[in-house]
Amino acid sequence: MVIPKPNKPDYGVAKAYRVITLLNCLGKVVEKVAAHAIAEKCERRRLLHDGQFGCRKRRSALDAVGRLMKRVEEASGRGNTAAVLLMDVKGAFPHVAKGNLIKRMEDMGFEADLVRWVESFMEDRKVIMSMDRKVGDSMDVETGVPQGSPVSPVLFVIYLSGLFGQVETKEEECGSEGISFVDDVACVVEGEDLGECTQRLERCTAETTIWAKKNACQFDIEKTEAMLFTRRRKNNERKLNARVRVGNHEVSSNVETTRWLGVWLDDMHTLNDHTKRTLAKARMVQNRVRSLMTKKGLSSEGCKRIQVAAVQAVALYGSELWWHGQENRAQEVQRLLNEQGRRITRCFRTTPQGALMNDAGLQLARDLLNNRVGRYKLRQMMMPDAQRRGKMSDVRRNVLQRVEGIDELILEDKPFERSSYERTTLPTQKRSLKGKVIIQDEKQALKEAMLGREGLVLWTDGSRKEDAWVGCVVVWEEGGRWNKRRTHLGRQNEAFDAEMYAMSEAMKFADEMAERKEVTRVTVFTDSQATLK
Repeated sequence: MVIPKPNKPDYGVAKAYRVITLLNCLGKVVEKVAAHAIAEKCERRRLLHDGQFGCRKRRSALDAVGRLMKRVEEASGRGNTAAVLLMDVKGAFPHVAKGNLIKRMEDMGFEADLVRWVESFMEDRKVIMSMDRKVGDSMDVETGVPQGSPVSPVLFVIYLSGLFGQVETKEEECGSEGISFVDDVACVVEGEDLGECTQRLERCTAETTIWAKKNACQFDIEKTEAMLFTRRRKNNERKLNARVRVGNHEVSSNVETTRWLGVWLDDMHTLNDHTKRTLAKARMVQNRVRSLMTKKGLSSEGCKRIQVAAVQAVALYGSELWWHGQENRAQEVQRLLNEQGRRITRCFRTTPQGALMNDAGLQLARDLLNNRVGRYKLRQMMMPDAQRRGKMSDVRRNVLQRVEGIDELILEDKPFERSSYERTTLPTQKRSLKGKVIIQDEKQALKEAMLGREGLVLWTDGSRKEDAWVGCVVVWEEGGRWNKRRTHLGRQNEAFDAEMYAMSEAMKFADEMAERKEVTRVTVFTDSQATLK
């Protein structure tokens, strides 16, 4: 089905339309299962590039923008100039070459069954175009993945993952870095001046073009943009004349703000222009839904839902990147919230703010912004590399340190020093256990647990909640006081993984106690017989 894209100047060209594939519902269930298996394999083996954020769990467009901002700030801290080239893959999903994708999956080490499934998924496909209620003839399709299939996004991410390694390896001396969100690609370099940055960007572009030709991929030159980040005022005039050669075309650098993934970036990274634009857009949306807020319109609860979903979502997009307690921005957001409260409750403008927010069921601006950053922090802490202190950890710390007192929202005192949340619990090397493994039924085990025992006694348990959160705990008694060691394992593990991890933590703790207190006897209780077996 061909759908016109909104706000296009000319609908006489093909790129003003988007092709959506309507697929069989039962087939999409199978594709969803396959997509989950492929994505799980990519995350566990770390097969994808660290700068790829699209079509991956717990990664969003704001993470990609935060990574870009961090990279530019690091360059500024070293007194250098940063340059970014923004590119868009032309016709992303429909131009995925079957042979190249299969070869890429084989090189990445995917199992033969998954590779054969993908090969079967992409062959013998037929398509019937429908536009303006007119249906065309059936045609064979040999290239591309259907836009609308659950498995297409992860296959495209795999297809594109080879680009970043090639560019970064060739241009390693200039510290180039690739960042992407689905088909939006950014190449970041730094140098001592604008001329050096421009040359390095052109070399990265040349490597990108080589990769694109080998993989039957194209970048839309009309959507290609260049950004030069420098805080030296004398370079502003040089930015006007700076050009980056991309193939046979020259791309001029943007002097003012540049929009990438919905965020308007500026040289100083204050995001002032972004805030003004989002608030103005939110007020425009609010005016459009005003007719629904009359006495004969929606109920108060319905008004609140539409205000939160349609207005607040627009106004606060990207607030996790710019909010660090600025009073002026809190006031601007609060004025918008006051207007929302009056629309929901239909109160007078003279109604006190506290009563207005309470009756409307809305939060104050400062609390709302802090909560959004707090949720962002919790989500980032669930990422697999939260403990490894990789590049994503630097991005999170850079974003989160801007909010004073935000750590009070988290129960842990040291959120960045906790253990890794998602890891494979199976040991890499087998270790022998000098002791007995006793498996009993429930009654016998309960009797044994009630008996007093010498030495260190540990109790372990692991569970998975209904909302898919997984965790484990190790409990022991010391000096008449019960102590515990808890670990959160995220959402990508099962209850058995938690039980195994709890047993592993108990063994580690027993080793620690033996070294410090010369404990010679250790007893560990668990309710999982599968763990003992």
